[in-house]
Amino acid sequence: MKGYWAKYALTGAFLALLAGCSSKPTDRGQQYIDGKLEQPLGLVNEPNAKGRPVNGRDFGVQVQQIQGASSGLYSRNTGTYSAIQNWLLSGADTRQLSQFGLNAYQMEGTDNYGNVQFTGYYTPVVEARYTRQGEFQYPIYRMPPRTRGQKLPSRASIYSGGLDDRYVIAWSNSLIDNFMMDVQGSGYVDFGDGRPMRFFGYGGKNGWAYH
Repeated sequence: MKGYWAKYALTGAFLALLAGCSSKPTDRGQQYIDGKLEQPLGLVNEPNAKGRPVNGRDFGVQVQQIQGASSGLYSRNTGTYSAIQNWLLSGADTRQLSQFGLNAYQMEGTDNYGNVQFTGYYTPVVEARYTRQGEFQYPIYRMPPRTRGQKLPSRASIYSGGLDDRYVIAWSNSLIDNFMMDVQGSGYVDFGDGRPMRFFGYGGKNGWAYH
């Protein structure tokens, strides 16, 4: 009789283990790869978001910086900037976006485990010069040519002078700023000559894994 109950207890423990493994918690931003996204973004009446932006007051300052750095970008999007500003001043209720002419799109996985949130990206501003001088000793490179499948120099090799100076497009005064621009994939470069800042964007993969 003891063996009979032991067999049932073992079976029950195995089923409980399977149930535990099949659960999909989402409290820590887990991502799941089962299922497909037929349409990455879908128009929704109300985004799946709670509360209001915690740094809404910074939006006006950011718009002013865009206006000073890129008048073309600012003029093309003035209507959108104004609509967002009016929405923020009216309480930033995500249920009222459409009332300000703003459409809400969100992403959700087909397994209903998509995590939706408003996300902001940091774009660094790097002080630089056209030529190497004074404190501006750290090169910013453009993407060098390479054959298919060939790896470019590693970051350590680049820092040791592994790329030719003919690929240098600017000299900064901060290796950390260069690194931040590499990680973010883009940044604004201020050459200190009174002209609008230049936008440096992602050039391509170097063939090395990110660590």
